[in-house]
Amino acid sequence: MAQQRTGSVRVIASSSPPERPATQRSTAARRGASRALVVDDDRSCRLVASAMIARLGFSVTAAVDGPNALSLMDTHEPFTLVLMDYMMPDMDGPMTTRLIRQRDEYCDVPIIALTARISARDRDICLDAGMNEYLSKPIVMNQLRAVVERLCC
Repeated sequence: MAQQRTGSVRVIASSSPPERPATQRSTAARRGASRALVVDDDRSCRLVASAMIARLGFSVTAAVDGPNALSLMDTHEPFTLVLMDYMMPDMDGPMTTRLIRQRDEYCDVPIIALTARISARDRDICLDAGMNEYLSKPIVMNQLRAVVERLCC
């Protein structure tokens, strides 16, 4: 796996993905070349989420906050999936999502909220902001896979 650092952004790309079980290979194959953006201010959470979504066949770009995510959307090829932390400084996940949804090319891209906050109110805030799904941290691989397959395949 090749890694490259660009300012405060960590870009992870794999030229040849590791061997996966048949269910994971078929999921990635159905999606084709897919690009995910992982947005989280916590470095450990960013790394874990990036590694998990890469295991599902995505090429992953990571952003450290909402403004960084919006900037990456302006300068990179379109993303086919966004994993968005709820609580971030300056611009939280719901606000970032509202701004993403204003962009024509991202009005239908699945956005999955990732958060340690698990109340029904927090879930409603995420969904009202335009996120498609809500997963609690720590992320469980089978739950992530199920949501990605439902939203992206």
